Amino acid sequence: MSGNLIGQEPIGGRKTLALAAVLAFSIPAHAVEPVLNTLGQAGGLVIPYAFALPEGTVEAQYNNYIDPRYGKQATGSQMHWGAVGLLPYVELSGGLANYPANVPAPFSNADHFLFRHLMGDVKLEVPKFFKYQPSIAFGISDIGGQTHFFRSKYGVVSQAFGPVTLTAGYGQGDRLDGLFGGAQVSLWNTGLSLLAEDDS
Repeated sequence: MSGNLIGQEPIGGRKTLALAAVLAFSIPAHAVEPVLNTLGQAGGLVIPYAFALPEGTVEAQYNNYIDPRYGKQATGSQMHWGAVGLLPYVELSGGLANYPANVPAPFSNADHFLFRHLMGDVKLEVPKFFKYQPSIAFGISDIGGQTHFFRSKYGVVSQAFGPVTLTAGYGQGDRLDGLFGGAQVSLWNTGLSLLAEDDS
């Protein structure tokens, strides 16, 4: 005796699909490891987090982030960054920001830049003294030199709750000036995250 299976759903098909979806989305998700933000500090998109790069970690980055303060003048940007977790709780980074613009060149045959700027950043994370202490860090961005397009001093607190990382801080200076904060949600084990930030 033969039966016609055309157009029929395999037995248990929906149950199998539902079980696979539950298993895929029930895999524990954890907060992501610290990575450089667009301004060369371990953090989210543009704000620093209180997590310093782990000791011995070296990262390099290139991006084309344009600070909103210069968005109407700059025609683009090239941001080059390098950072290292030098000691436990110490992060050092340095970078070069090129902001080309339709402005007069300072001398003949020179490039037309709004600015070309070298930067150095330092972040110090406070050691954890008790079990549920959030991560706390203090930092200075764009230290040294006579020009300071991105200079800021800040204090920041970050706490991971499983796949969610919450951050709040306060900064003073050119780049961070007031309260800032954000939330990052790690999307399971995909390496992707959702972020929401306010950088004062």
